[in-house]
Amino acid sequence: MAGLRIPDTPIAVDYWNIKQLPANCLFFLTHAHSDHLNGLSSSWSCPIYCTPTTAKLVELRRHVRSSLLVELEYDQSTIVYADGHGGRVPITVTAIDAHHCPGSAMFLFEGYFGTVLHTGDFRLHPLLLHHDLLSGRKAIDVVYIDNTYCHPSCVFPSREAAGDKVVKLVQSAMTDHEVFIGVPLFGKEDLLVMVAQKCRVWLSVSPNRMEILQVLQSPNVFTIDRDTTRVHVVLVNEITPQRVDKWIDQYGKVFVVMPTSRHCGVGSLPFNSHPNITIIPYSDHCSFSELKSFVTSVHPRSVRPNVSRCHGNMDYFSELLDHTPSEEYTIPLPIKTMLTCSESATSVPGRLRKRHSSLPTQRKRKSQGVEFDDQPHPSDAAVDSGNQLHPSSLYSHSDELYFQISRNHLSKIDGLGSASHDAWIMALNYFTNQPHPQINTNDWLQLLY
Repeated sequence: MAGLRIPDTPIAVDYWNIKQLPANCLFFLTHAHSDHLNGLSSSWSCPIYCTPTTAKLVELRRHVRSSLLVELEYDQSTIVYADGHGGRVPITVTAIDAHHCPGSAMFLFEGYFGTVLHTGDFRLHPLLLHHDLLSGRKAIDVVYIDNTYCHPSCVFPSREAAGDKVVKLVQSAMTDHEVFIGVPLFGKEDLLVMVAQKCRVWLSVSPNRMEILQVLQSPNVFTIDRDTTRVHVVLVNEITPQRVDKWIDQYGKVFVVMPTSRHCGVGSLPFNSHPNITIIPYSDHCSFSELKSFVTSVHPRSVRPNVSRCHGNMDYFSELLDHTPSEEYTIPLPIKTMLTCSESATSVPGRLRKRHSSLPTQRKRKSQGVEFDDQPHPSDAAVDSGNQLHPSSLYSHSDELYFQISRNHLSKIDGLGSASHDAWIMALNYFTNQPHPQINTNDWLQLLY
């Protein structure tokens, strides 16, 4: 999983499971690779902060409305506001070129929580080691780092060296072979352009890839006419021994190159036995040694992984950290209230949460009583008759109950009137975990306020 929410904040980076996030969350997208877009679609309705290039790609690939895509230029600090319960809290964000793929960004966040850097996916570049915000001049409390290859066994060359190797292989093979280059649908455009220009050859691509290349305003070295060239760009996942054998049957001599580091550190390469396939460890992620160089330069107080499925041992960086203690911070009350209510809401049984999330905050709905999934509860009659309810009457036995309660009915509980949606969720969640609650109105008031 590539996304996360930064603790004690409403900041979500590459994380789109809105049911598990606070209301009024701030959403940031580091880049437009598919594994960072899971959950985004044309139905998305919240603002997303990203670079202009990423905004164009997300609009193209996931059909997110352009009005929701808030563009952040590189190296320009921007103040965004988190709308909490009862106030707005400013947070400063700066997008920094991550040198991973077109439009990719790191995000440097500054606010009540201190200073936090989320690297997204990145490849170390000399500019990052000398960046004003990242070269140790600004104290950074936490770095969420790209830990894709965070292991000593992950050793591979620079992109320049690996790219030169790819160029030489294509140049040598293209005279009498049909050449296939396996890369993701988006990414490695710089490598493809370098191959085309140095080999002085057109590269055939699919219509989908051409659409992306046009958005990126790539040089005119690509074509969708496969018959005009012997060098073809295909999806890396298309390359299998069976597919290569079919190409051999079709074209005769075939050479396949896969510029990828995804197999580094695993001990063996998957296509070693196939004479027509060559893997070159070309990576848009940092090698292990580059990660250590980056952490040394930034010198943060803490490092945490931002990819849960990859190498997550952060002890490799312990000697490179700033061990002076971070300043303690206080979560502003509007944010604290928002987070508390949301954490409570996400722990409510699913059917209850779904019912409540569909209730409008302003429009009043016709009362429908209290509904249960199993047998009716005696308190239903009290609700339908208009009598006031004591909270304990909602739970008179120990079985966990899933229920929906309209706003109007909740307002009939003694002395409370109509509380906020999130407050009701919090109180109801409390009672879900109390089989025989005995609680008076004052206790409710303390829970809600």
